[in-house]
Amino acid sequence: MNHLKILFSILLLCLVSCTKDTSPTSSIPKDAFQYQAFDSTGTIVVDGWLKFKVNPSLSPAEEMSYLAISGEWHFSKIGNPVNIGHQVGDEILKGTIEDDQIWINLNPGIADDNVVLNGKINGRIIEGHWYYSIFVGAINGGSFKAEKQ
Repeated sequence: MNHLKILFSILLLCLVSCTKDTSPTSSIPKDAFQYQAFDSTGTIVVDGWLKFKVNPSLSPAEEMSYLAISGEWHFSKIGNPVNIGHQVGDEILKGTIEDDQIWINLNPGIADDNVVLNGKINGRIIEGHWYYSIFVGAINGGSFKAEKQ
């Protein structure tokens, strides 16, 4: 009976040590931003990471002050939030940076069903507001925070 307990303990230890955490924040790539979105009451609704780079070839001539960016995001919803738009899953992003302001479209391939981030860059942190917009305009939103890892 004692051997059975030892065997069971070893199997349990192997199972626990081999379990992989697949949450979006468990494996944030280098230079990515850990992302959290909150509803209008301050409750977290989305968690994950996003990563972007400046696209010099897509940026305007030197007399313009903004830079074009593109990248990817990997988000999971927290709980059962409603009307948060397409900010769950794995997708691409496009946007612009002008001075310390950033604008990101999480759904650049969609014309009338978008989640947009408008934020301010302060060192390694981006904070601002997200908006879920459809054909008639914004129908939901909240705040977000993204911190470079």
